[in-house]
Amino acid sequence: MIRCQKGSWGDLMDIVLDTNAIRQMYERNMAKFILSKIREKCDNLIFPEGLRSEISARVKVQFNILVMELMTLGDKFISKKCHDRRLKEELGRKGLKEKDKEIACVAVERAKRVGDVLLVTEDPDFQEYHVYKNLSKYKVKVLGFNDFLNNL
Repeated sequence: MIRCQKGSWGDLMDIVLDTNAIRQMYERNMAKFILSKIREKCDNLIFPEGLRSEISARVKVQFNILVMELMTLGDKFISKKCHDRRLKEELGRKGLKEKDKEIACVAVERAKRVGDVLLVTEDPDFQEYHVYKNLSKYKVKVLGFNDFLNNL
């Protein structure tokens, strides 16, 4: 069971899904289920701006439909852009690619503002020890998509 409130992931937290997680959510026909659980039990779903082209290329659903479904979260859906260039450079030195830097940077900026953030990704770059360790120092917890589903 997903526990964004005092449970397996700690206090109420925001969730950031990377492009791969969004793709898997649609490939497995679980979008409505996952979004309903986020609406019910989590703070917010943070959507990194600037991923439109990547999502359009990788997710087999029209971007407008995706955004409409995300907007069913109401005020729990937040679209954010990373503004910290130094942080992006630091993440780049850790081995993250451009879009991954944007996702990680949005998660870190949000964690600095509100506390723990859960970043759901299967991207192997995020699983590297030095990247994982760097993100965890900013209170960003990295969880694979399958592990995320197992906790729903």
